[in-house]
Amino acid sequence: TPRRQAAPPKPDPPPSAESSRPPIQEIISANDQQQLRRSAQDHRRQAQQLIAQSQRRSLSAAEQALVTRINQFVKSSGDAEKNGDLRSADDLAGRAHILAKELQSGK
Repeated sequence: TPRRQAAPPKPDPPPSAESSRPPIQEIISANDQQQLRRSAQDHRRQAQQLIAQSQRRSLSAAEQALVTRINQFVKSSGDAEKNGDLRSADDLAGRAHILAKELQSGK
């Protein structure tokens, strides 16, 4: 039986132009940027204050898990702000604040 020769390896395709483009970001006015940044910072600060207040008492395992989630939202919000994604920064900080209010109310 005749042996088949292995086909030569195909060269890698050239990188697409899509991969070299920066991600598309929403254009936000300077005034809106300032407002989103301030809102995100306020929500992060309030969330951290609520966590500090709630940790004066003994927290259950579920509450400790909630604190971890809140801290993750706060960190992600800060990272988004550093990367210029102010709408996401504000959204994530708002989520952290809502969860922190739930933590404080004991829900």
